Amino acid sequence: MQLAKSRVANLMVLFIGLPVIVQAADIRLPDERGPGAVPPRAQSGSERTATTEKQFGPHWFPIGPAPISGGQTYGCTECRVAASGRATVLAVNPFNPDEIFLGAANGGVWHSHNAGLSWRPLSDDQASLAIGAISLEGCSAVGCATVYVGTGENNIRRDTYYGAGLLVGDIVGSGASLTVNWQLRGHDLFNRASITGLVRDPSTGGNSARLYVALSSGVTASATESTVTAPEPDGGYGIYVSENQGVTFEPLDVPGSDGARPTDLETNPLNSNVLYAGFMGRGVFKGTRDPGDGSISW
Repeated sequence: MQLAKSRVANLMVLFIGLPVIVQAADIRLPDERGPGAVPPRAQSGSERTATTEKQFGPHWFPIGPAPISGGQTYGCTECRVAASGRATVLAVNPFNPDEIFLGAANGGVWHSHNAGLSWRPLSDDQASLAIGAISLEGCSAVGCATVYVGTGENNIRRDTYYGAGLLVGDIVGSGASLTVNWQLRGHDLFNRASITGLVRDPSTGGNSARLYVALSSGVTASATESTVTAPEPDGGYGIYVSENQGVTFEPLDVPGSDGARPTDLETNPLNSNVLYAGFMGRGVFKGTRDPGDGSISW
């Protein structure tokens, strides 16, 4: 399948082997070909170069893990279909695109060192297997030093799983032999909630890493026509900051959010003192941190 400017296409997105059809309307790609260039969809097969193929990505293919054959049934034993979990977040080593960390809705953290050819679970023995956010620190072409994992599924909808706090993992080794020594932090504040956003200030690291967390929640379906929402976490929903790698957290006052559940959290890649936070039913808020006293104005 070839994606061209202003073309409506159906994209096949694979969530840990579970195919989902997403309608992509009016897809627009940046035009970097220069004036007078022939659009890819007008080129013949012989004219299309390897560079064009790579730039416009005409082919999609699954990289696993594969679904379980007959793993799910809809009311009858004859109705079994292939089933798998849903992937919620990906984090890629910026210096080695073959190294991928993947979080699943209720399947924990997975790692691949070979661009998805093989996968290994990393967090099966932790307090929560519901993963909503992943951030990496200290990365090089060899590997990363630390992985931060926000537990709790990052979908604000029915059939979601809440988490138990923030997992801070010291990475040992690399490649197929990689292991992680985990510590659970923020449990007293974040238990029964979902970390939907997790950002590390790139100017900080190690024991003094500055971490921002967006704490939210979905709902769990208890029957076909009813839902149950987990009790609100002890600290309440909202944006939190830690100045000591998650050992302690403080809530941030965001005027106008009115206790709404946050949906996303990002920093300006050119200025880590600028934050953007989305809140359900309230919109997007911009926060600017004062480097002097650490206060944030929204």
